[in-house]
Amino acid sequence: MNATLRNAATNAPAPGMTVAFTANAVSGPIVIGTAVTDANGVATLAPPTRTVPGTTLTAASYTASFAGATASHHPPSRGA
Repeated sequence: MNATLRNAATNAPAPGMTVAFTANAVSGPIVIGTAVTDANGVATLAPPTRTVPGTTLTAASYTASFAGATASHHPPSRGA
């Protein structure tokens, strides 16, 4: 499973950001893992290394979410 993250203002890829993947199961949302975006802004969730409940595998939908950038990810300001 993968998700692509881009800068909303420039549409440029957003590398180095953590994306959370959630299964929207009948029993409620289940976070199934996180992945960091690569140079192209793509986060790929590798196969899980833990047992996954059947309700996760049969979820009606899945969501990839990003909490937002921190100040350290913004370009430095330049004085005049």
